[in-house]
Amino acid sequence: MTTEHLNPDTWAVANRALVRKALAEFIHERILEPVATGNGYQLSGGTSQYTFTAKLYPLNHWEVDAASIERFVDGQAAPVDALDFITEFHQQLGIGAEMLPVYLEEISSTLASASYKLSKPDLTASDLVAADFQTIEAAMTEGHPCFVANNGRLGFGATDYRAFAPETGKPCG
Repeated sequence: MTTEHLNPDTWAVANRALVRKALAEFIHERILEPVATGNGYQLSGGTSQYTFTAKLYPLNHWEVDAASIERFVDGQAAPVDALDFITEFHQQLGIGAEMLPVYLEEISSTLASASYKLSKPDLTASDLVAADFQTIEAAMTEGHPCFVANNGRLGFGATDYRAFAPETGKPCG
């Protein structure tokens, strides 16, 4: 298995998408509470500050605009990074110091999986209508809609990933 999917471009897109999901889910669950600003929302964690726009729906569902997310550290623009986001907010999220490394490993695996999926061509609805189960399973990109670290796969090495991760489309056995 190659690691060509782990390049700066797909990694940045995967990080932005995962931070968007984390914001939407953790705010929906009322774990994080952003402050409304004149043109969006702001969320502070330690020396970091996030700004973003979002649509708020009934039942506190948030549709965060991924492209609008900006991160500042000590007032300076900084890359949007899911590992940094979890580290910055781990106390508010209830992730203790002893579990933080494990959760960061799960976030890393989720980012690698997202990068892999981003590197593959999208299938059309017509392609999927006649596709077999593995092709359909491999075409799914989001994972569980509410779990942020939804592709943790702790203990998987590159060989295990290639053989067993649903997004690779490999038959088991």
